[in-house]
Amino acid sequence: MNKSLFSHASLVFSVLALGAFADVTNTRWVSTSPQITELLFQLGKERFLVGTSDQSFYPEKARAIPKIGLLFHPNLESIFAQKPMGVFWDASSENAVMKDHLALLGIKSVSLELNSVRGIFQSIKIIQRELADSKLSEEFRKSEEIWSSSVNKQKSFSFLALAWADPPILFGKNTFLFNLIQEMGGKGILPKNWKTSYPKVSEEWIITQRPEVLIFLNHDENTYRIFKNKCEMWWPKDSPRCTGISAEKFARASLTPILYLPDLRRALGVTP
Repeated sequence: MNKSLFSHASLVFSVLALGAFADVTNTRWVSTSPQITELLFQLGKERFLVGTSDQSFYPEKARAIPKIGLLFHPNLESIFAQKPMGVFWDASSENAVMKDHLALLGIKSVSLELNSVRGIFQSIKIIQRELADSKLSEEFRKSEEIWSSSVNKQKSFSFLALAWADPPILFGKNTFLFNLIQEMGGKGILPKNWKTSYPKVSEEWIITQRPEVLIFLNHDENTYRIFKNKCEMWWPKDSPRCTGISAEKFARASLTPILYLPDLRRALGVTP
């Protein structure tokens, strides 16, 4: 028998045998994404979580949840050990082969789109449906209220958003932060055919674009100084407005950036 075929058959037999002993209910779910884990906590649904990605650090209580492997490489055995009813996947990092193996075990996979604000709110509806729990937290209600009064349909400034300064790496059109800034009135100036989430560009390319606002994530005083120095070097005279925004508040796709939208509006100099 072909060796790869034999290995696949062995895996199928193993997971089916394990599945026979599974005892799962709708109260046990695994999150393969730190962002989904944070979102579930913010919705007050952390009681459903029995496993999460190794990189789940927010909120602090997420560190205590059993880990099931890395974001892009979750471990099948670690997931199954938690006997979940289902697994939540970030659509940007889901693993098709792993989803097939989970299906053999009778474990449901649910994909969530987290690359836009509207995607976040749609994902919340999906989470409610899958958990059969319609109750939502005060944190959600507050974020919904802030969002409804914050969208700016008038595109008032062109922008680029830097994820890293050296080498320059941008937030692409398929990222949550890019979408959030657009919703605040920004006009992203990336070429239409750029589909990469985090495109790497040359310094020369950035200099020739001359955005009205260059936005970067401010992790600490050192990164703030690096980005500011880059701005001064790229545009010694008449530079764009180089604006640092808190990485703690705006780096992750969850309710956190929405709750801090007033801070982002002030940083961008826009009003709702």
